[in-house]
Amino acid sequence: MKNPVAFVVLALLNLLYTAALVFYPGVILTAVRVLSGGSFFPNSPNLREFSSFMLFAYPISIIIAYFCWWAYHKRKFKLAYILVCVPLVWVLITGLFLLEA
Repeated sequence: MKNPVAFVVLALLNLLYTAALVFYPGVILTAVRVLSGGSFFPNSPNLREFSSFMLFAYPISIIIAYFCWWAYHKRKFKLAYILVCVPLVWVLITGLFLLEA
């Protein structure tokens, strides 16, 4: 193992993200029901569209997080940590937009 601490952190976060995808269809069905009514973000339809894009594109952030293993094998541990944190930042940004409603 190149860096045992990095390996454990990357493995645990990737397992957490993969487990979160189990609940993703339910979240999307709820989001479609809530966001399609028009009562969510009534004064800002652009904000509604951006928030729904962030919700629907969440698996893209997980795919980006899987590239942390490429950085790990190239011994670029800081880049690996940055890549594995992309879904966390994605969720924070989406949450901030949804709380602004």
